[in-house]
Amino acid sequence: MGQRFSYYMRLTLLITDFLIINGCLLLAHRLNFWVKGQDFSLTLLASSVLDKMLFLNIAWLVSAFVFKLYNQQTVAKVEFVLRQTWRTVVAHVIIALLFTYLVSKASLTETKYLSWDKSFIAIYFILISMLFIASRFWLTYIIEFVIKKTKIKRKIAIVGYNETGIQLA
Repeated sequence: MGQRFSYYMRLTLLITDFLIINGCLLLAHRLNFWVKGQDFSLTLLASSVLDKMLFLNIAWLVSAFVFKLYNQQTVAKVEFVLRQTWRTVVAHVIIALLFTYLVSKASLTETKYLSWDKSFIAIYFILISMLFIASRFWLTYIIEFVIKKTKIKRKIAIVGYNETGIQLA
């Protein structure tokens, strides 16, 4: 595919991936409040989400960089994108769980501030798995639609005005 398509594809993947990660984070916090039966307040949400949002975005960037998710060669084929997405999501989950484990074992005075609830972690990873699967199926559908609609033609010049030239034109 063309250079422009590759650029748009990488940009679209990057934007949608961060929308999925941050949207899942906010939705998981909202659902976590609902599961616990707590009242939802924006001040409590803002104070508890910012640290997690920063960490999860950095963890996603690191895992995407390691597995070259937004690389031009990866974006060239849908199969490569799907394979690298799967690996990146698994690495993202492992990094987040490792961080959660290390923070829970640390004897910091701010452990309460940094602690992640088990129900939040479960909700977040279920949501992120479902949305990444749905987004990659949607991506496959769109790419196949674009490929079918845009016929890749080779431009040729027909020299001469004869019967064969008229048939080819």
